[in-house]
Amino acid sequence: MAKIRTRTTTFLATVVSLILVLAFGNPSYAHWAASHANGSSASDMFLRALALPHWTFSGSDSFRQILAADLTAILVVVFTWVFVLLVGRGPWSGVRGGIGHFLHGWAAYVFAAAFAWLIGDLISSNASFSGAVSAAAIAAGAYGLIVGWIVGLATLASDG
Repeated sequence: MAKIRTRTTTFLATVVSLILVLAFGNPSYAHWAASHANGSSASDMFLRALALPHWTFSGSDSFRQILAADLTAILVVVFTWVFVLLVGRGPWSGVRGGIGHFLHGWAAYVFAAAFAWLIGDLISSNASFSGAVSAAAIAAGAYGLIVGWIVGLATLASDG
């Protein structure tokens, strides 16, 4: 029975991650967020964070930059699947009730974003290891912290 729940949790977290990346990482939303959510309020920060793993198929950037951005967006989804599956609630098993499920999904999404940013930044046109680690720590950490609770809610709903 636990295997079914793990698969359900993994599937739901991955689908929510895919929806977040497709809906809010598209060029139209990213452009809108950059031009309309430019204040310092919490809602503006949230709207800008939603657009962080962006994807595009055209643009004025180099092919390598476009590939890095697209790969980062894809890897956020793939690594969400990997981390939700691999973490499997083990560290949170001592936490009672839904809090453990919620933290499981949120933490997995933070890790997924960090690893995706690290790899994506390493293949960008001005790649350096220190720059990639910095991007993973700052951009991905902020993204995972600000947006990851949505995936946490999905994992809570799957087993709750």
